[in-house]
Amino acid sequence: MAEFGAHITITARNRPSIFDVVAQDGLMSTLQPAVKHVLKVIAESNPEKYGWCLKYSSELFVAFNLVIQHHYLSNYGASFAENFYDLKRVPLKTERHLKPLTLSNTAYLKSLSTIVAFPYFLSQMDSIYQDVQDKDADGRLSDKGWINDLQKLLLKLWPFVHFSWELLTLTFYIRGLQDLGQWLIERIGSSLMNSLEVGAFFLQFLDWFYSSSNTPRSLITQPIPPPPQTVGVQRIGGLKTENCPICLKTRRQDTVLSVSGYVFCYSCILPFVRREGKCPVTDYPASTTQLIRIYQEL
Repeated sequence: MAEFGAHITITARNRPSIFDVVAQDGLMSTLQPAVKHVLKVIAESNPEKYGWCLKYSSELFVAFNLVIQHHYLSNYGASFAENFYDLKRVPLKTERHLKPLTLSNTAYLKSLSTIVAFPYFLSQMDSIYQDVQDKDADGRLSDKGWINDLQKLLLKLWPFVHFSWELLTLTFYIRGLQDLGQWLIERIGSSLMNSLEVGAFFLQFLDWFYSSSNTPRSLITQPIPPPPQTVGVQRIGGLKTENCPICLKTRRQDTVLSVSGYVFCYSCILPFVRREGKCPVTDYPASTTQLIRIYQEL
């Protein structure tokens, strides 16, 4: 939550409306998928040269987010999303030597950590939890070793921690309301108009972005990239059709990677794609969303 670093206020009002706070949070939640989509397009245009962009997309977004948040916090006393909705951060105890719309060093560091570092930590923990949950579902968690003990503890505690965080977020939203009934009557008209204007803008942007007439020229005019290295293909050349290219054994729980068409064991390809972000045979950039389980009737 961006508002945890310092108290947020808005010009000409003592407190921002709940719509303003939720809207600025929503804007930041849509920024990361947009940046990752751009990185995916770049990676797929030339997998050999730019494939690393997809593998390190989370880290690249953190660096991008750090730069823009530093700029807005330093110059406007608000994050990128807050400044978009005319929200400003005001310390509870104003220091006289500070210029208007500026934050103290302590408030700046707290704001930067809650906007950049903490969301990245949550996303990484969610990814680790999902990976451990998949291992537990496939029966690959043993009963020995302190690492497996930590993984089992994570399976039990992380859902509770995640739920507590969401509940705390909802509590802060509710605390921001003064008089819900009166506020709704006074603000519902203008809020709907603002929402329609912003929604119309984003709809036009999406229509332009995905229209065929505005396909980036770089994807059309660039020469065809060279073929991938064939080391992995040669390695599996002598395998039987029912063998997995990773473990070289008879496949279990057949899973095809759509980006390359090769079929693997589900327990082999899932951790590999999550760890490496590519096909183990062709080195094409890949993600877990491109894994398709194959179910055969016995």
